[in-house]
Amino acid sequence: MGCILYDVAGVAKWYKNKRKVSAFNTRQDRATEAALNNFPDSILPPDGQSFPPQMFHRCAIMGSGHSLKCGSDWGPQIDTKYSAVFRSNEGDNKRKLFACQVGTRTDFHISWVGAPGSTWVPKRPATGMNEGFKKQLDQALAQRSARKWKVLLATNTALSRGTGSGTGSTSYAIAMSLCRHIDIFGYGIFSDGTNDIRYTHFYDARPQWPQSGHQVMESEMRNSMMDALGVWNYIWW
Repeated sequence: MGCILYDVAGVAKWYKNKRKVSAFNTRQDRATEAALNNFPDSILPPDGQSFPPQMFHRCAIMGSGHSLKCGSDWGPQIDTKYSAVFRSNEGDNKRKLFACQVGTRTDFHISWVGAPGSTWVPKRPATGMNEGFKKQLDQALAQRSARKWKVLLATNTALSRGTGSGTGSTSYAIAMSLCRHIDIFGYGIFSDGTNDIRYTHFYDARPQWPQSGHQVMESEMRNSMMDALGVWNYIWW
């Protein structure tokens, strides 16, 4: 067997093609995805022209990691320098408590439960619509908001990029469709001074899961690799 070379150009071409897909489902997708018939028009744009691929110049993905609490004060830059800001988990609800570090702006909130004022991109059930999800959806649509789209559904094509299944990974997947340049903040694991490595949210008083860093090591290695390949800019300081 001969030598096998890592094809960086091939990886770059693959990701470039992946970034041409639509980020959000539209009413036109009902023709090929029957489950969308259970969702109202108010969360389905009429067609792909509402959110065309690469519509934003530069986006910030705000994770929930410890580095946002103890790192640099990115708040002013987050609020003013980006075309769109993505947040996940409780990051949208807690942002005002850490405004200097994480900023106060949210354009897209990727979470199981939406927050008022931003566009909620839910982690919808694999079965489509169920009573629990419908209740959350009705509550989100009833909130007062100046935004045209209170809720949007991510396409399966956008999500199928091998970036993971959590809310942070969903943020990557959507941003790769919508944004030409991506800066990611608030990811990473840390040591508590022993041999252990841990993961914690910036708004948690203590690590959410003791000895949990090993569980997210694979995703952290992915983040660093994608940074090296130029897919996104990993800001961890």
